[in-house]
Amino acid sequence: MRAYRDLFAVPEVPRLLLAIVTTRLAPPMLTLTLLLAVVDAGRLPTAFALDGVLNEALYVGGPVLVSALLLVTGPIVVLAVVAAILTTGVLLLVATPSLRRRPPARTGLRRDYLGPLATGQVRLILAVIVLSAFTFGTVMVGGPASATAAGSPHASGVLIAALSVGSVVSALIYGSRSRRGAPGPQLAVTHLAAALVLAAAGWAPALLAPAAAGWAPAPLAPAAAGWAPAPLASAAAGWAPALLVLALLLLAAGAVTGPQDTLIQVVLGEAAPERFRTEAFAWMGASTWAGYALGSAAAGQLIDLTGAPGAAFLAAAAVALLAAPLSLLVRRAAAEEPSRAR
Repeated sequence: MRAYRDLFAVPEVPRLLLAIVTTRLAPPMLTLTLLLAVVDAGRLPTAFALDGVLNEALYVGGPVLVSALLLVTGPIVVLAVVAAILTTGVLLLVATPSLRRRPPARTGLRRDYLGPLATGQVRLILAVIVLSAFTFGTVMVGGPASATAAGSPHASGVLIAALSVGSVVSALIYGSRSRRGAPGPQLAVTHLAAALVLAAAGWAPALLAPAAAGWAPAPLAPAAAGWAPAPLASAAAGWAPALLVLALLLLAAGAVTGPQDTLIQVVLGEAAPERFRTEAFAWMGASTWAGYALGSAAAGQLIDLTGAPGAAFLAAAAVALLAAPLSLLVRRAAAEEPSRAR
């Protein structure tokens, strides 16, 4: 954990991380840009890993906090608390010395309306982000659908939590290690590993717990019918072996995507021209949500058409496999000037 001690030794980092926590309802591109400004290149993976961990923790913990507040007070008070938290974060950002010292934009430069998109590596990385987010969107639909098909809808939250725990732990470990090697092969390996894990998530539960008949395609369902003992076939059993296996596979998927998300942020920050970095991170957010929406919609349609929740995981595996060769083209490079990137 020496890497994290070194990171917190940078004076402005604790303030920025607290701002990240309290302004997560706002777009994150400003805090990411500030991390690039105050953290040296050697500590960037650690800083971005910690940012990813905070994202995961807030994604899971935010609804829990709101639910807990609703137990003791009304919706208006909850909105006021959220507004106060967000305001606190904005004030922390405004008070950050590095933000106050930032030079004004250079108005003498010719405006390139493509901004960071004029840089080839930025366009490539954004395409990889869309594919990665697509897989995440399919999993977020496939997990709850699988739990419902297995007769244990209450297990949906546990499946999603398994994915988040794997991502948080792996990101922390990745951030504590020095960065070595080219980013392209590393990203390709993570996508290949994700494809294998997600393909297993699509097929293994069908063989281990065929009581959830919706898991397997029709030709496999009869053959698998003899596998499950009667007590496990009951919905009352709640924790069928299929769900236990799926939770472990989602834990493994999260362990792969944690380092992947961290590395993508690092290479995008390096590839974007300095004056377009904030805009590049804004495109990262837009690409992430676009991929997530497409993946969620595709997973819902596939499950409706096939009646098999496992189809969502197989689609995610196919897209992750598609992202692997594309990731090989990502390279570590200094920021290119837009005029040269076209």
